This record gives sequence, C-alpha cells and structure tokens, in this order.
Amino acid sequence: MTTARVALAAALALFAGLGLLSRLDRRPPSGIGALGLGFVIGVLAVALWTHLLAWVSLPVNLATVLVAPLAMGACGRWSFVREWTWTRPPPQILLIAAAALFLLWGAVSSDELGWDPESFYRFKAESIIHHGTIWNEDFTDPDRPHIGRRRPLLLPAIYGDFYLLSGSTDGRLLRLWFVLFQIASFGAMYDIFRRRLAPGASALVVGCYAWLPSLPGRIEGAAAAWADPPLAMIFLFALASEAPLASLFLAAGALLKDEGQAFVLVYALTRAWKPAVIPAAISAAWFLTARSLPADFAYFAKDLTSQNLELLPAVLREVGCEFVTLQHWSILWIGFAVLLLMRIRKLGREDARWLLPIAGQLTLYICVWITFEPANVVRYVNYQDLRLLLHLTPAMLYWAAWRGAGEFGFSDLLLPDRDHGPPPAETQEGIQRA
Repeated sequence: MTTARVALAAALALFAGLGLLSRLDRRPPSGIGALGLGFVIGVLAVALWTHLLAWVSLPVNLATVLVAPLAMGACGRWSFVREWTWTRPPPQILLIAAAALFLLWGAVSSDELGWDPESFYRFKAESIIHHGTIWNEDFTDPDRPHIGRRRPLLLPAIYGDFYLLSGSTDGRLLRLWFVLFQIASFGAMYDIFRRRLAPGASALVVGCYAWLPSLPGRIEGAAAAWADPPLAMIFLFALASEAPLASLFLAAGALLKDEGQAFVLVYALTRAWKPAVIPAAISAAWFLTARSLPADFAYFAKDLTSQNLELLPAVLREVGCEFVTLQHWSILWIGFAVLLLMRIRKLGREDARWLLPIAGQLTLYICVWITFEPANVVRYVNYQDLRLLLHLTPAMLYWAAWRGAGEFGFSDLLLPDRDHGPPPAETQEGIQRA
C-alpha cells in the first residue's frame, strides 16, 4: 500500500508540475526535459502551497495539501504535450542512467538523513502536520528544544507533503523521494544543456555532474534529504528560465534556505529585477514573520552587521583549498579556473549573465563567513564550503561546457543559440561542418 501511495504522490507532483510548466514556459521542451522539469516544479510548487498554509495558519492536512496538485494540473494547457520533441537518446545517456541507479541504491540502503534533518527539519515537518500550522508551542515557546525556528520552511514542507501523500515517515522512503527529485533534475538539466550543445555532449556533461563525489555522499548528498542538492538545481533553473518560471524558482529557493534569499538579491542585481520582485517580497515577508519567533544559536542573521575583515585571509584560504580538493570535486573547479583564465579577454555580455550571479553569490557567502566568531570561522567554513560550492556548480558547469567546447576546438558540438541569436563567429565554421 505504501509503495502505491509513493507512486501516486510522484504522479500527483508530475501532474501539478506539468500543468504549471505548460503555463509558465513558452519554450517547446523535449520529452525528457518536460518530464524532469515537471516533477521538479510539482514538488516545489506543492511545497510552496504547504508553506503558505502553515504560514497563514490554515490547516495543513491531506485534504488541503491535495488541493494544490489537483488545481495546478487542472489549469494546465495540456495541448502542449504535442509540442514535446522526442529523439533517440545518445549512448552517453547511459552514464546518467547508471548514476541514477547508483543514487537509488544509496537511497534505499540507509535510513540516515544526517544531523540537520534528524535534529530539526524532521521535527518541524512532524510538528506542522500534527498541529496543522507553525503557530504552535513547538515554534513559539522559547523553552521548547527547537533549533532554527526562524529558518524558511520549504524543506520541512517537502517532508510534510511526502509524509501526508505517502502515509509513511520512513527515512528510506524520504531519501528515495529526494533522489527522484535529483534524477528528474538530471532530465531537466540535460534539456538546458541541449540549448547549447549537441545531444551526446550534453548527456556526457550531465553524466559527469551526476557522478560528482558530493552527490552520492552518505550524508548531505542527494539522497540525504538536505536542501543543498535541490538548491543547486534551483539556482541553475532560475538562471536558465525566463520570467515567470524564473520567479517560481527564485521563490522556492528563498523559502528553502537562507542562501536562496541571498540569491534573489544577486539575481536582481546581475540578471533582471522584475522576476525577483515577488520572491523578494516573499523573502521580506518571511523575514518579518520569523522575527516574531524565538531566536536561537542557529539564527545567524543577527551577526551580519559585525564584519571581521581580519578573518578574510583565513576564509579565502579555506575556500581556495576546497576548490582544489580532489576528494570532493576532482579537477572540476580547477578546470573552471583554467577556462576562465583562458577566456578572460573574450568575456562578453552572455558570459556575464552566468558568471556574475555565480561570483555575486560566492561573494555573499564569504561576507557571511567573516561575521562568525574568530575562534569558529575555520570550523564553520570547513563544514559548509562543500555544500555551498555545490550550489554554484551546475550553473558554472553550464557556462564551462558551453564556452569550453569552443575554446578547446570542439565547435562542432555547439548548436546555434536559440535564446540569444547565433553563436559567436569563432564557432560558425564548426557548426557549418556539422
């Protein structure tokens, strides 16, 4: 019975996501990309609805949660299914399929979620389900043992949606749900890369990301029900989407983690301000709401005005070490740096649209790190830098794959830029040969 309910939950998320996708995106997607992006959007959109219910003190239960996917799917423009394109997948797609199987095996091989989910995200989700709102003593009583009361609640909302729809709080099933989200993200990611690269090259690059050592990690990985792997994909999808779909991803990121709220500011400053207006308003509203909840040691916003510039060398040293740590990234970020140096004199407006958001987000992370206590800053950076760099990796990989193909003589792998006109002149000859 539980297996059937999990399958039904996945179908409902896909139904809701495809309904929204048909209304929010004008680009004709591939079949693989539509199914992947549809599931991602569905999970996030239903969780946003649950977050809203808990926020405004409307009851959170199975009936009220079901309203969202049914309404979203019913409002869909389902004729858009005929616009999907289906082509034979390249052989390199097997690399992604193998990674997906490996992640699925990792999900069901353990019920461990890691310290953060076990310590407070699961508690938040169960409290919301039990009381139907966040306005209960678990959140409002400062004497209750509750960590991170003021943090955004989209991650607990995803937990709660799954608990209600599946009827189970089993850790393995929750890990499986997050792996399904990651696998769906691979499909959507492949579709994004296909805007710039040939199918085989796109599948190869996405496959390399799918095997990134940090993704199958025992804790904090894609299966561990942490916010970081989904947030990395949200950043990529926000940068790759047009408004209003970008607004949905920005809003989801803002309510998933504090880092997502920072990204709304970065997006507005480096990309466009209009898609960021609604997410920024949501961020501000949650910030004001959260201030009415008791603070605890995990509320770091209170320290943001105390910049310790003398800590900057130590923070930069620790972050730099993470860039070249073979354990986590192999040669990925080293390759990014080499390519950036090679193209430094050729960077243009299109490069800036991808590199400035990445640089801006990393700068904000560094600004936050130097507000920590001097005695703890190295420990915090060492603990967080892997996860925070993961946030930026998919977007950086997109830029590197696109520009690297031309820089290293693989122009025949590039496709005409369907979003921003023809590719640069140096790639035209290779495209004509292809």
